[in-house]
Amino acid sequence: MIRRPPRSTLFPYTTLSDLTLNITGFPEIGLNVTTVTFDDTYINDTSSVLLEITNVGSDDLEISSFDFDNDYFFTNESDLELNPGESTEITLLFIPDTVGQFSGSLTINSNDNNDPMIDISLNGTGEVSPLLLSFSSLSDTLDANAV
Repeated sequence: MIRRPPRSTLFPYTTLSDLTLNITGFPEIGLNVTTVTFDDTYINDTSSVLLEITNVGSDDLEISSFDFDNDYFFTNESDLELNPGESTEITLLFIPDTVGQFSGSLTINSNDNNDPMIDISLNGTGEVSPLLLSFSSLSDTLDANAV
């Protein structure tokens, strides 16, 4: 209840109605990068990068999905929720199956009113391993009594 100071001596205090104040916050996604470049990666090997996501807003940030447009890039995360001021790191992975340059994008879908879909560019290079073994070409003959 709020009371106003007296204006006259006849009515020392005037009582005002109870007031309710509703403050509505908003979630806002913050990222540490907008482009990710993976280390050069051998064919069928894995390279990983940590992506930091922060809720710089004043209400809960709900990330509903992580969508990749190229199967060589992925994460094991499916969704997450961050309180205001909270940060987390997710692991982005790259697995090339051929030699060459790879590019793609990650779209993060959230309840951020200003940026409900935010894109991150992804780049990686697949390389041939310097060590290649072919067991089909290895052979040896043992004498029967050599052991």
